[in-house]
Formats: sequence, structure tokens, C-alpha cells
Amino acid sequence: MNKEIEQQIHEFAEKMYQAGYADGNNTNLIDEAYQEGLNDAWECAKKLTLLSSDGGFSSKIIKEIFGTTNSYSIFDNMSVSTVVDKIKDYEEKQKQADAEIRVGDEVIVNGDRAIVIKVDIDYWYRVVYENGNTHYIHQDTIMDKTGKHYPQIVEVLKELKRNE
Repeated sequence: MNKEIEQQIHEFAEKMYQAGYADGNNTNLIDEAYQEGLNDAWECAKKLTLLSSDGGFSSKIIKEIFGTTNSYSIFDNMSVSTVVDKIKDYEEKQKQADAEIRVGDEVIVNGDRAIVIKVDIDYWYRVVYENGNTHYIHQDTIMDKTGKHYPQIVEVLKELKRNE
């Protein structure tokens, strides 16, 4: 019985090796991965060199990502993979920040516009509607963020806390 199991394990290992070897030699997969890498590198190069109006990053964003605004320094001192990783990390953080609901964000709740004035635990928010009414709502009730943010709300609330 042990010989049978040993033989089955050996046959399975051989099949997995052959499958991996075939995948590793699949020129279509290799070509696709290579092309994807070229595209990523090209997009990053454009973000570092184009004007922000043409899809490039502003000097402020480049400084935030790389600690310098000197593009020559970035190209000269960093590998392509490092640059691509840093840009992807930055863009992922931006997506998460954009998705997060914060005090001052304008949201749509049951078809009405409201502004978030308090963020509580477990995705509960205090919002104020344009008529002045306030309600606690759960994140599931929020239909969408409008993209508008009112930093004045944040400042007013900070001022109120200072005066307490």
C-alpha cells in the first residue's frame, strides 16, 4: 500500500512539474506579461514627465511620492519596478481616500443631498440636509458621494470644540 501511495505522489508531482514547465514556456503568456510591464512603465514615465493638464503628476504629487521633484534623479536613481510600485501604491491610497467618507463630504441619501458632520463607529454618520434637519444614517443608506467636500464644516466644528 505504501508503494502505491508513493507512486501516486510521484506521478502527481511529475504532472505538476510538466504543467508548470509548459506554463513557463508558454510564449503567449510571456509576451502578454512583457507587454503589460512595458505599458506600466510607459504610463509611469508619462505621469512623471507630462504636464498635469495632459495626465502627468503635479510637482506636489511627485514630491509626495518620491521626496523630490527632480525627474532626472528619479530616473537615474530608481529602478523601473520601484517607480511603478511607488506610483501604484500612491494611486491605491488615493482610491481608498476617495472612497472613505469624511466630515465635510457631500453625499446623496435617499435622493437628497446632505453633508456629513460627524463620523461614528460602525459606519454611522450624522448628516445635515439642506433644510437644516440632521439624521444619523448608516453607510448603506448613502447612495453616492457627490465629489464635493466642504472643508469649512471641518473648520467650524474645530472652532466650536476650541470654544468649549
